[in-house]
Amino acid sequence: MASYIIDVVESSPNVLGLIQDALRGTRFTVRSFVKASPFLSMFAVNPPDLAILDLRIFDDYGLNVLKKIRSSDGDKRDTRVILMGLNSSVEERCAVFLNGGDGFLAYPFDPRELYA
Repeated sequence: MASYIIDVVESSPNVLGLIQDALRGTRFTVRSFVKASPFLSMFAVNPPDLAILDLRIFDDYGLNVLKKIRSSDGDKRDTRVILMGLNSSVEERCAVFLNGGDGFLAYPFDPRELYA
């Protein structure tokens, strides 16, 4: 069975733990980051199959990270990206899709939504 790599960039340890628990024991390998800069460094050399980004990361803004992914070279720009946010505006949620995002999860969410 193939293992797919999911990178999660999330500032909250509680939410990060929830996501890790939800995906534990599945066919996914989860790599966790609390800041965008280490994620982007890893992305440059070993991009994931899916990136899950918090809109409000400690050292960057999730939409900025999405734009960096979409402007990457080659197949990297095709990486699937889901953003997550709490109290996000309609404008932010629409911007996710207008900038090439593949999905948006609003906090709080049920872990089953993530796995689906």
